Amino acid sequence: MALAASKECMHQISPSANACPECGTKKKTSRTSKLVGLAATAGVIYWFTFHVLFPGISVTRSEYGEKWPLTISEGTLSCVSPSSVLLEFQGVTYAMNDSAGSHAKQSGWTDVNRIWRNDPENKGSKVAMTPLIERGLALCAK
Repeated sequence: MALAASKECMHQISPSANACPECGTKKKTSRTSKLVGLAATAGVIYWFTFHVLFPGISVTRSEYGEKWPLTISEGTLSCVSPSSVLLEFQGVTYAMNDSAGSHAKQSGWTDVNRIWRNDPENKGSKVAMTPLIERGLALCAK
């Protein structure tokens, strides 16, 4: 491993050192490593929020039959107080109701319209989302 010169005293130091042993000047942390640390922290907060504070319930197409309103076959339904209903599927969290939609951008949630199924019986309409939303809201009441 090649040595690097301290910016302050030009003493040769290891690239893995956090500070120069000669003058004590600290190395600047790269922007990339700060972003990686921030992303890891955000991931932990996300996991804690949705798996510990607001645990969800599994919902599937087979439970709802033709009334299933989504193009995906399953998901984990949860509610973030006071009334934001969310559905997580393969690491993506969808904002299911208006309350969640109003927080979607700042929370990193995806609009449910991406997976909302067209109603095959009513051209131009979507399958009603009401049963899933009501079930999600019941989770907020717990």
